[in-house]
Amino acid sequence: YTNQFHIIQLQSQSQSTSASIESDVVDFKDTDYPVNFKKLCQFDHPYPATKVMWAPTKHNLSQKDLIATTGDYLRLWSVDNDNNVEMLGVLNNNKHAEYCAPLTSFDWNEVDPSIVGSCSIDTTCTIWDVAAMAPRTQLIAHDKEVYDLAFACG
Repeated sequence: YTNQFHIIQLQSQSQSTSASIESDVVDFKDTDYPVNFKKLCQFDHPYPATKVMWAPTKHNLSQKDLIATTGDYLRLWSVDNDNNVEMLGVLNNNKHAEYCAPLTSFDWNEVDPSIVGSCSIDTTCTIWDVAAMAPRTQLIAHDKEVYDLAFACG
């Protein structure tokens, strides 16, 4: 059993007409607004994801787009200009066990995209340094599971 992600692109009317014979075009017929998506690539994810997000901007360390996913761990993926996907790393703050508590959500810091915050059912929130692939700090101040977090501007 594997989970797959598909990266798709919205097709304009002219693109969808010329690409309609391609097998990787998904057509959603609606009488008011027909929409076509083209599958650019797909990749396997080893655990059901709880959240998926693109990095807010191109990361300073590369010219590749970054995707983060949560599930069993926080995973970082790069997508190059040819739509090749590569897993950059698995971020795990529990160094004493093979498994960790599932992560429920995460958020990119839009002011500094090298920072990602994640939360877990183990009552913790962890702030990650994406460049170092390491935790900056961990907050253990909750009595129950933490299901979401967000960075606030200002």
